Amino acid sequence: MHKFIQYALLFIGVIAVQIFLFANLQWNLYVHPFVYLAFVLLPPLQMPGYLMLLLSAGLGFAMDLLSGTPGVHTIATTGAAFCRPTLLRLFAGKELISDGGIPNAARIGKGKFFRYALVLITIHAVVFFVMETLTTVGILFTALRT
Repeated sequence: MHKFIQYALLFIGVIAVQIFLFANLQWNLYVHPFVYLAFVLLPPLQMPGYLMLLLSAGLGFAMDLLSGTPGVHTIATTGAAFCRPTLLRLFAGKELISDGGIPNAARIGKGKFFRYALVLITIHAVVFFVMETLTTVGILFTALRT
C-alpha cells in the first residue's frame, strides 16, 4: 500500500509540474521539456508490463486532457513504456533486472542509465513530434524538433 501511495503522488506530481510549470515556459520551437517522462523512466524493474502500459497510457491521457492535444501524449508515452523492458535488458542486463529495484544511475551505472534515458526519451520525442505533425512535408523541421 505504501508503494501505491508513493507512485500515485509521483503520478500527480509529474502532471502538475509539467502542466503548471514546464508547459508555460516558452523557450523556442526546439526546446520541449517533458518532465512527466520520469514516471516512465523510473518505476521499479519488477513492475509488470501490462501495469506499466496502463499507467503510461493513463499518464498520457491526463496530459492530453490538460494540454489540449488529442491523443499525442497518450500514443508517445505508451510507445515509450512499450520499449522500456527491451531497453532495460539491452542497457542494464538481465542480471540487474532480475534483482529488481529502481533503475537509476547509482544502480546500473551512469553511462548505462544515460544511454537508457537518452534512447527512451528519443523514442518518445520521435513518436510525439511525428504524431503532432502527421505529415511528411515538414520532415526536416520535425527532425530538428526531435
